[in-house]
Amino acid sequence: MHIQEIASCTPNLSDELLDIWERSVRATHHFLAESDIVRIRAYIPKAIQTVEHLAAAEDSDGKTLALIGAP
Repeated sequence: MHIQEIASCTPNLSDELLDIWERSVRATHHFLAESDIVRIRAYIPKAIQTVEHLAAAEDSDGKTLALIGAP
């Protein structure tokens, strides 16, 4: 596994990170209704773009597995 800070989030990477976010939320936030997830999901792409320090973990094939962000 390789972890690197993301200098520029491309549209493709943004889509991958959105997918990771959604799968994580669905696996851990059972208190959210489907309508809540759909509503929040609409804000995530813009939110990802505003994270000052964003990093992603990739497997040996370059598939993005996880993300972390900090202001």
